[in-house]
This record gives sequence, C-alpha cells and structure tokens, in this order.
Amino acid sequence: MTNLRELHFQGRYLVSLSNTTFKAFPNFVEELNLANCRFKAVRTKVDALRPFPSLRVIDIHATFMHLRRALHLLYPSSYSNLTAMNLGHVSDDIIDSSDLSFVITITPDMMKYLKTICVENLDLSDNGIVDIESGSLFSFDRPECLHNLSFKRNRCAIVNKRTLSYFNILFAETLFF
Repeated sequence: MTNLRELHFQGRYLVSLSNTTFKAFPNFVEELNLANCRFKAVRTKVDALRPFPSLRVIDIHATFMHLRRALHLLYPSSYSNLTAMNLGHVSDDIIDSSDLSFVITITPDMMKYLKTICVENLDLSDNGIVDIESGSLFSFDRPECLHNLSFKRNRCAIVNKRTLSYFNILFAETLFF
C-alpha cells in the first residue's frame, strides 16, 4: 500500500467512523470518498480522519450522518489546504430526529473547523439549511481560497437582507484577494 493515494468506499454499509476506522491505511492518502454509504445516521468521532494529514479531497456526499457531524469530522484538517470537500446531502429527513433535525441553522460552533480550512470547492447542497447565524458560514479565515460554493437545494431564504449581506461580504472577500 505504499502507493495508495485514494480510498473509495462508495455505496457501502457504514455504521460509524471512529478514531480507529482508518488506522491501518497509510497517512499519505490524499483523497477519501465515502459517498452514498447510507445506514440511517452514521455515528462519528471527531478524530476519525486523523490518520490522513495529507487529505486534499473529502467526499462524503449522500452518506447520512448529519451536517453537524460531518463538519466536526473536519477537525484533523484544521488549518490545511483542500482542493474539494463534498458534504452535500449528508443530512436527510430520513434521519430526522430531535438531536439530528433536518431543519438546520448553521452556527459558529458547526463552522469552527471548516472556517480554518483553505478549501477551493465546497459543496453544502441539499442539507436542509434554513438559516445562517452571524459569524458562521461566511466567516472563513481564508475566504480567498474559496472558488466554488454549492448551496443548492437548501431551504435558506437568501432574500432575507441579513443572509444576503453575508453572501455579499463573502463574495467580496473571495474576489479581491
């Protein structure tokens, strides 16, 4: 496995991601794909991706774990550079519960790791996002890194003046750096 740069586990039965899930794999893996691994709600531990300090691509779209859990998985990638991060449709009304609601408000706590990552392509589509708190989604430490942001199929009212001003500030920061 000395040349292993990509791990793909698409469409697999996934129950949990813990600190030991990937410990047998080499630390130079650059791409992790866990797309379409559906099983109710995947349980996650914050250090599950620690074995991969060289990650450049994280794709967990359509793996139901909830957006809050997916964003906390990013802890080991704090202050790193990523090419692409696909967190689309990790929340779903199928896993809707009192602690994993499909109606999501992005909070500063949810963004504490993502905001530190220099990411070029970010997909947060189809996650039931209805609102964005101040100091959360649009508070990237390095907004100039962001080239593409997919926010489609959420339920956030962008016509809201506050949310629209957040978008305007972020886009001004990403365009002029």
